[in-house]
Amino acid sequence: MSTKNKKLLFISDPHIWSSERNASASRSRAINAPKRGRLGTFSRAEELGSLCSIIAEKYDPEEWVILISGDIVEGGLTNRTRQQEHRNAERALRPLMRAKFDIQMVPGNHDYGPFGNSFNQDAYNRYRALHKKVCGYDTTFPHCLDYGKWRMILLDSTAHFERGELFARGRIGEAQLNVLNRELSSSTKPVLIAMHHHPIMRSRKRTFLEVVDSEAFMATLSRARGRVTVCCGHKHVKDLAFRRSGKLLGIAADKSTDSFNVILIDPANQRVSETGALVRQVNTSAAKRVAGAATAVGRRAQATAKKTARKARTTVKKTAANARKKARATVGNARTTVKKTARSTTRKARATAKKARSTARKTVRDTTNKARSTAKKARSTARRIGSKIGDRLRRR
Repeated sequence: MSTKNKKLLFISDPHIWSSERNASASRSRAINAPKRGRLGTFSRAEELGSLCSIIAEKYDPEEWVILISGDIVEGGLTNRTRQQEHRNAERALRPLMRAKFDIQMVPGNHDYGPFGNSFNQDAYNRYRALHKKVCGYDTTFPHCLDYGKWRMILLDSTAHFERGELFARGRIGEAQLNVLNRELSSSTKPVLIAMHHHPIMRSRKRTFLEVVDSEAFMATLSRARGRVTVCCGHKHVKDLAFRRSGKLLGIAADKSTDSFNVILIDPANQRVSETGALVRQVNTSAAKRVAGAATAVGRRAQATAKKTARKARTTVKKTAANARKKARATVGNARTTVKKTARSTTRKARATAKKARSTARKTVRDTTNKARSTAKKARSTARRIGSKIGDRLRRR
């Protein structure tokens, strides 16, 4: 809690998208982006990052407190999309965090669920983690802070929803109203109340965005002993701002920049000023950033092309050297194969010749033996025949 008197720099509804949402044309917010005055193809994260860098350079963190009145992110359908949205939001706010600014945030309906239409536990947990990382503390609402001549009360106008109730509507709730009533009636010090939803709606067409218990909220404000300033975002319609009895001032964020709103406020004196010059600086800074990014991409592309060419040349040289080595190895293998084949053929031929000679000798021996056996049998037969003839002749 700070005791030094500070002034307020009010930023509303950044609606940071993930890369998938930036590329999508399925939502009217994306389709109508050029009509709404967005900076060409710049993303909201780039615009917010440029704004935060300019604020960090131009404003003294000892004299200014930053208020973001909800809808930090757009609210994607999947856990992956929501994770990327919160990464982009944290990256965009990093210049303020590095500069040690006192940053305060309240949640919007888009922070708690897909497209701000229904509650989602993962979205809720991610917002609480982002709040703790950016603001430096984990809080339950309402949360009260002292800034010297004035006080700030942060309300969660999305937390007290009912099942079946349209989530874009706001609800303060009895518990927060009781704390608010006690704080406003206990001191005459000026109070700034930060919330997301508009407490007053003047059109039947906008009733789906109203605060359900706005009458009880306004009655609580009427009992305040000192000046009360209410900051809200949500619809971005300037005619929702209001002033009553010189003591109550309502500041409804208008489309004062290309994608979100920036208003300078002195809560102690209820002085408000627009930031057109700051917006122009954001435009110029974002343009320079994109141009610088394009130049960097070109340089990286050139460096990549050179690196690729060097790799290609090295690859060609290595391929040629490997091809020569393989050719030499192939020739050497061929020679070795020819020698091995010749030696093997010679050995086979010698073995065949040796077998042929052995077969021939065996054939000659067998033939000779058979001839001798035949001759022997013939002589034996001749003797028998001669003996028989001689016997016959002698008998006669």
